[in-house]
Amino acid sequence: MILMKICRSETAASQIAKLIKDRRRDLGLSQDELAKRVGVSRLSIINIESGRSNARVSTIVGILNILKVTLEAREKSYERRISGDDRQAD
Repeated sequence: MILMKICRSETAASQIAKLIKDRRRDLGLSQDELAKRVGVSRLSIINIESGRSNARVSTIVGILNILKVTLEAREKSYERRISGDDRQAD
């Protein structure tokens, strides 16, 4: 499992988008294959990877599960883990 630490900021979404794109490529998955596994369109993956999409949390969690990535978000005194194991509503 890959762990990426991010901080809440306007760049967090772009950090996640880059991570998804890089990890997908590292695993040798096409955008089409990832889209099929997640149950979304290829265009959705393109938009997520380019940072042009406000994807649902459940979609991002699904992508992260497939890519075996865990994100850890931190801001000052509060900490929250976002991972495929969390079953949070959107």
